[in-house]
Amino acid sequence: MVSLIGHSLVSLVLGGLLLASYRWIRRQSAALGIIVGIAIVTRLAIGLAMFWVSYLALPFARSLQVGGGFWQVALDATGYYQMSAHAAEIGTLYPLDHAIPSPVFVNTLALWMMAVGISPAAGMFLNLCIYLLITVMVMRAFAPVNEWRRDLPCIVGIGAYSFSPVILLHSTQPLKDELSALFVALACLSVLALQPLTHITTRTRLFQAVAIGAVGAMIATFGMAGIRWYYALIIWAALAVALMAFVVRGRSTPLPVYLTGSVCVLLAAWLGFWGGAGPFYRQVGANLSQLGVALEMPSDQSAPGIGGKARAAASRLLAIPSDLAKMTQLHRTGFLMAGGRSNVVVPLRNDSATGMAYQSELTAEYKAGAAYQERLAAQSTLASEAAATLEGTISAAGTGTLPAAPGTRPPASGTRGSVQLPLTPEVLAIMEAQAYAARSIPVTITDHVKIAAAGQALLFVPLSLLKAGFGISIPQGGGILSLADFDTVFLDTTIIFVLAMLWKRRRTIGNRLQFAMFSLIFSGVTAILLGYVVTNFGTLWRMRPLVAVPIWVVVVALGHRPGTSHISKAP
Repeated sequence: MVSLIGHSLVSLVLGGLLLASYRWIRRQSAALGIIVGIAIVTRLAIGLAMFWVSYLALPFARSLQVGGGFWQVALDATGYYQMSAHAAEIGTLYPLDHAIPSPVFVNTLALWMMAVGISPAAGMFLNLCIYLLITVMVMRAFAPVNEWRRDLPCIVGIGAYSFSPVILLHSTQPLKDELSALFVALACLSVLALQPLTHITTRTRLFQAVAIGAVGAMIATFGMAGIRWYYALIIWAALAVALMAFVVRGRSTPLPVYLTGSVCVLLAAWLGFWGGAGPFYRQVGANLSQLGVALEMPSDQSAPGIGGKARAAASRLLAIPSDLAKMTQLHRTGFLMAGGRSNVVVPLRNDSATGMAYQSELTAEYKAGAAYQERLAAQSTLASEAAATLEGTISAAGTGTLPAAPGTRPPASGTRGSVQLPLTPEVLAIMEAQAYAARSIPVTITDHVKIAAAGQALLFVPLSLLKAGFGISIPQGGGILSLADFDTVFLDTTIIFVLAMLWKRRRTIGNRLQFAMFSLIFSGVTAILLGYVVTNFGTLWRMRPLVAVPIWVVVVALGHRPGTSHISKAP
């Protein structure tokens, strides 16, 4: 009873904060108040309806129901909820180097349920609070003036985030997407806080700007590293590019001051990545640590071996992009060979042998590296399992055998790496699906370009058009393809609208150009990698807001923040 009363009081306090946030939004802008009010009611209505329909097993979309309040379109939610509920029950959080997926989100949800109570609906409540937090952050940065024409960029950005179909759907479940969006928005706004770093200002304000930007970047990379570690790396890379772009021109602060502040921010962001990535940091850090060893120079610069160490350091530095590229290809193959009801296969050739041979070679090369060994020790992946399957699929088709599980010894009979298994219809179906998927493994540069182009088409072109015009097939869509097509049109429309406003009102960006550059670079790199790596359309559809959120947040560059200098339009 005491626990129930405590959870109820905490929920009431949080509900009061939500109401206060909504009232503040309404005071700032009547139009945004209407948008946010409708979004809150819509989220609650959809979330409660989905929960009770599944919980009571009502005769509505039964093929998509999992039971207990969960749905097939968000299968991950069941696992996240169970892991978080277990942590909340025993009162202990998971370490960041644990093998569970997305430990930062699981621990956040566990802490949330410790406060408000353990329930599948707790995830919906958390996502609603995160939605209002993002809205308040964007509005404070934009500073609307309650005049719809001047506030139109903010209205479009907040409206797009509020009514995106995929975000609305997944915000009703205990999923990590809303928390990911929060860290993405925080990363963008952290760069905005660095505005005094590029323009002459007082020393106190400069120090505050660097401190706020560094802390924000560190929190953003820490959070994303503990949810989707590779996006934290993208954040850091985009931040480095945006800061380096202003080294030569576009700033009025002295170069030593600018470089010092930039290095502090980059180090803080890397520290966040190191702290949140857990075992995945070693996947990237292995090459960096080898680079550091190679860079250790003797104190006597005339001592022999300096040239050799310099060459070794340069070799390790040049190897890092290659290793990251191989890692990216292995992640793509993991998606491709794992199948899935909405897996997209874009055939590059008529036979599967070429793709299988290339994948076996790629896997063998990467296994030889320390980064891959660390990765295997940290967490088993679909990519390694798919590679093991690929090595024996060709021979298995002719001999009636299947590859042995990874780590098993080959049998004494000499059937290299394979065990005798009956060719049941299920086994044959798996072999056939993997052989067909192997036709989509890129080998040549032309193949990679085709795959990248197909990935961008999947991101931004309605799937019904792709299936009709380009022969791209999906075995099953899980009943979400129509909604996904509508979401694609919505996404494209809002992105085009924001980019058009950004171009038309570009003279008002002024000294927020660095923030705008970072947001666009982050969105573009995310789109390229997401379209290339992810072959499962259900996963792609769910992760697609990571491309759109930086563009929706970039509307802040067109805001009316007091004390900000603008480049006025010519008469």
